[in-house]
Amino acid sequence: MRIACIGEGMIEIAEVAGNPTLAHLGYGGDTLNTALYLARLLACADGDHSAAYITRLGDDPYSASMLESWRAQGVKCDLIAREKGRVPGLYAVHLDDNGERRFSYWRAQAPVREMFEGADGAGLIARLNDFDGIFFSGITLAILRRQGRGRLLDLAGAMAAKGRTVAFDTNYRARLWEDDDARAANAAALRAATVALPSAEDLAGLFGDAVSDWADFLNTFDIPEIVLKHGGDAVDVFADGMWRRVALGKIAHPLDTTAAGDSFNAGYLAARIVGRAPIDAVAPAHALAGAVIGHRGAIIPIEAMPAIF
Repeated sequence: MRIACIGEGMIEIAEVAGNPTLAHLGYGGDTLNTALYLARLLACADGDHSAAYITRLGDDPYSASMLESWRAQGVKCDLIAREKGRVPGLYAVHLDDNGERRFSYWRAQAPVREMFEGADGAGLIARLNDFDGIFFSGITLAILRRQGRGRLLDLAGAMAAKGRTVAFDTNYRARLWEDDDARAANAAALRAATVALPSAEDLAGLFGDAVSDWADFLNTFDIPEIVLKHGGDAVDVFADGMWRRVALGKIAHPLDTTAAGDSFNAGYLAARIVGRAPIDAVAPAHALAGAVIGHRGAIIPIEAMPAIF
């Protein structure tokens, strides 16, 4: 299976523990994190599987370094465009004593915001039609401008209609939305999804706390497969027309919760790609997320990857 993860890769500045004047320089981004972990997992699995990343970068040294690193980890980067004179977005991670993170962003001028626009954007959409599946998030929708967002949603609907995989994580960040389109765009993505990976927290932010039963609410979108996350304590899995709750082992004293949900998504999708049933894909997803939050930064060393297959 060839799956394309779509979104924004950014420069990451992560504080050094105990010394806020020092920082590690890396990279991250919700769908990028998923693509990297997915590529690592698929490289260890049987079968002809691959993960590509779809974004736009600049012609600066940081963009070049990111591409080199992603390729070295097995991510297919052939469709990543680089814009002359532009630079990618940047974010800084600030951690509290419990490993919870707060982010500061500098991303308004990043070239990815124009992805899927114009003739080049239409050509990229056509290339994505050759993939067996796509994965994107609510952040992907938020950073794209209106034309690009609409084209991505149209692509998702067309691929789902052809029986291909359309995986979507709500990953709602209110401050990224400059208008009132968040609810409509996320609802459209849920309607197109064949695999939805929302959190109850995201759904409450998007659709309001008045909804008494998120399972019933999600069923109105006719999504064949859903993993509803509940803050790391449990997930509700919908498959074969039935909901089942799966309790998750509590991970004590996380060092850094950055990319917890992104790595969970990668573990789940990898397990499904290699043939595990939805209910059986939760354990490897949780195992990977547990390893990730035991390290600082979004991307853990390759040697720290758990053997989940």
